Amino acid sequence: MPTRRPPEKPMRKKTQIKRLIFVIVLLTPLIGAAQTTEFTYQGKLLDSAMPANANYDFEFRLFGTGAGGAAIATQTRSGVSVSNGIFTVQLDFGGQFDGTSRWLEIAVKPAGSPNPLTVLIPRQAITSTPHSIRALSAARADLTTNSLQLGGLNAGQYVVTTDTRLTDARNPLANSANYIQNTASQQTSSDFNVSGNGRAGGSLTANVVQATSQFNLAGERVMSNPGTGNFFAGSFAGLSNTSGSNNSFFGRSAGSNNTAGSRNSFFGNNAGSSSTTFNDNAFFGHQSGLNNIASNNSFFGSNAGSENTVGNENSFFGAAAGAATIGGDDNSFFGRNAGSANTEGNSNTFFGYQAGNSNATGSSNTVIGTNADVGATNLNFATAIGAGSVVNTNNTIALGRSDASDTVRVFGGMVVGGDIAALNRISVSVLGAAGSINLCWNSFVQIATCSSSLRYKTSVQAFNGGLDLVRRLRPISFTWRDGGMQDVGFGAEEVEKVEPLLVTYNAGGEIEGVKYGQMSAVLVNSIQQQQQIIEQQQRQIDALKKLVCLTHAQAEVCK
Repeated sequence: MPTRRPPEKPMRKKTQIKRLIFVIVLLTPLIGAAQTTEFTYQGKLLDSAMPANANYDFEFRLFGTGAGGAAIATQTRSGVSVSNGIFTVQLDFGGQFDGTSRWLEIAVKPAGSPNPLTVLIPRQAITSTPHSIRALSAARADLTTNSLQLGGLNAGQYVVTTDTRLTDARNPLANSANYIQNTASQQTSSDFNVSGNGRAGGSLTANVVQATSQFNLAGERVMSNPGTGNFFAGSFAGLSNTSGSNNSFFGRSAGSNNTAGSRNSFFGNNAGSSSTTFNDNAFFGHQSGLNNIASNNSFFGSNAGSENTVGNENSFFGAAAGAATIGGDDNSFFGRNAGSANTEGNSNTFFGYQAGNSNATGSSNTVIGTNADVGATNLNFATAIGAGSVVNTNNTIALGRSDASDTVRVFGGMVVGGDIAALNRISVSVLGAAGSINLCWNSFVQIATCSSSLRYKTSVQAFNGGLDLVRRLRPISFTWRDGGMQDVGFGAEEVEKVEPLLVTYNAGGEIEGVKYGQMSAVLVNSIQQQQQIIEQQQRQIDALKKLVCLTHAQAEVCK
């Protein structure tokens, strides 16, 4: 059988082999009856512009494109003899010739050379041959002798020509709106409804998916809305709900035991999982409100309020906030571990990391600041303000820390620790019972006791101001601008002109007040000076009395 030889096309090589002049594809039949997939390939190879005469290693690669792509199949032939440039090989790529275009890529190198193969370009298109390979199974078609036979059998033996189904058109007709087709493109205006189960092996896409009761994932219910106005997302979330309404549960086992409770919001693994018939709770975080069986609570944070059972109207914000609360009501805890030890205490307000975390059963306490705390487990109406501040008694306010590095002063029912210079004014609406200790403002702008001990004084010397100062002081009556109360006293500016030591000054250097306590030193001097005058006058009177009595012994003063 004649063969087809493609036109000669010069090729470049990277190594010793310079050009491929032409290749000839010979699809030569090997058997006269049925053909296999093997064929003969013949080509001509030039080496340095001369016909090659040596042995070469070849690799033949079959492609579906003229350039790029991955090889469909590969055949190697080693030590192929090339004589006067001509070589012939037998190739078998199997059943890769299905009628679509195929290209052959050849790589070659001298036989046994350690150098890599040189690819000859371009790829050669494999063309058809006058003699096509005969399929082995085609011989069976020889048994068909006419159009009414198949495999030697008459049509009547494999087709019942009287069956009405061959001509009876039945609904749904092909391409009708009710004929659902399995195609990649979308079919318009078509609905389907089946009563059994269905399965999709790949991705399922839909515009609106409406489930009657629930959605499952990996065999577990992950989304449902039993009852009225409920939405549950997560394995076992809202699992037991029957009549509860307007609930939102998100997370594995969130609200899993709720049956009739309404208006609850649980977010997190096991959040509110013990709640059954209780209302208006909001739990956010892992195991928040885990054991809750009460109402109107808000717990935010991992394990927040996790032990609460019958406590109501509590608000806990932060990991483990109020974690031990069992039956306390009306508490507000904000911060990690805030109120974490509270069990039965009521109406407490704790703000800050570990704030009030020693309180267990005390009520109506206020603690503000990191590690601010109460000094006992059952204090009532105690207030600690400031990081590290601790209040130790009932009905007491503690401001700041009270350790050795801070100054502590007590007045009324308030404990003040540390520097409060930033405070411009302290208002106390209710004063304590009468006491014997006065309050002063020291040089550090702190409230302090008014001490007169020489331990706090230097440069001590006598102060002699007395009657001379008193005679120059002018007592006045006046009305306070703030409040309109009438009063008596001194004008600080007038006192400063008499004795500057008797007045105080504000931070701006202005005259502010009169040291009424220090006025006692002036009065003492005045009394002493008056006593001296009195004693001197008494001596004069006694001397005059003696003179009078010498001559008038019967006078009244002499008797």
